[in-house]
Amino acid sequence: MITEAQRVALALCITHWEHLRDRDPSMHPPYATNCECCTKFRETSLEEWEDCKECPIRQHTGQPYCRETPYWAASEEWDRAEGWSEGFSVLCGMEVAFLEEVLEEGDNE
Repeated sequence: MITEAQRVALALCITHWEHLRDRDPSMHPPYATNCECCTKFRETSLEEWEDCKECPIRQHTGQPYCRETPYWAASEEWDRAEGWSEGFSVLCGMEVAFLEEVLEEGDNE
């Protein structure tokens, strides 16, 4: 079961990625500094294996730093295209679907 703080952070992450997917003018680049889960649950002073322990994404994947999620492909495409692209939009849609799955499974535990 996810906590209310995790639920709120995931909902904000989903909204962020929807804005990125839809090329909303208020969008911010797909980096950890713009991620609500990273803002709330990442502790950069810790060793990698200790970091992100309270993050619902890490709890879902078992990996820190959003490994094994669509995030990395999307951020690489953003960098490659130097911003938004059709391919980036597709990858953002995959990230939205992934985050919705994390939220749904967390609520069903």
